[in-house]
Amino acid sequence: MHFRWDSSDEISQPIIMRFLAKQIGLWTGILAGLWLQPGCMTADKQLDQVAVMDKLQKGQTQQEVRGRFGMPKQSQTGSNGKSLDIFRVNLPKITAQPGSKSGTVEVRSLHVLYNPQAQVEDFIYYSGEAAVSSRLNQKWEAGRWFGPDALNKIQRGVTSRENLIQMFGRATVEGLDINGNKVMSWFFLEGQQGGVIRGREMAVLLDAKSLARDFGFRDIQP
Repeated sequence: MHFRWDSSDEISQPIIMRFLAKQIGLWTGILAGLWLQPGCMTADKQLDQVAVMDKLQKGQTQQEVRGRFGMPKQSQTGSNGKSLDIFRVNLPKITAQPGSKSGTVEVRSLHVLYNPQAQVEDFIYYSGEAAVSSRLNQKWEAGRWFGPDALNKIQRGVTSRENLIQMFGRATVEGLDINGNKVMSWFFLEGQQGGVIRGREMAVLLDAKSLARDFGFRDIQP
């Protein structure tokens, strides 16, 4: 696949591009697991919110976290010496009718940021959703499509997290980047028989006041 970058201006590209460049593994994982049941898993491994909030604490080691929640779907190490683990589980929530592959998938994610000593510095748990529909020709769609004009609605230092939800709906994933910035991401994928035909990702980095700091999107093409 290749990616076409679009941004509101050139200044934001280095920050948001670095984040989006790390996301292909996450979205590919979401795609691969859309229809998979989690099977026999503990509450920890299913990323049950109560289990996560009860058992995850700042200061725990990376080894302790992975021992409890399993190996992450994605892991990053930054030049700042910090590392980031991204855990994710997809849970089908609604089925339109027996045998149908249309419905909603709950996307549970846990982003855990470690300091250079491999101890938990910060973490974000989030439960998002992706509406999924399939057609008679075996094509399917997941998420919501956004056009380039969506970026024109966002203003740096003005648009809040609540504003973003009002404009675009709840994000598919909310988490952290390797520098500890909070990020909201929305995605759309269209494919056929397990392969992606096209897709789009939109991400917004938030500042300490939960206002938009940077934003952009990229197209995914075969």
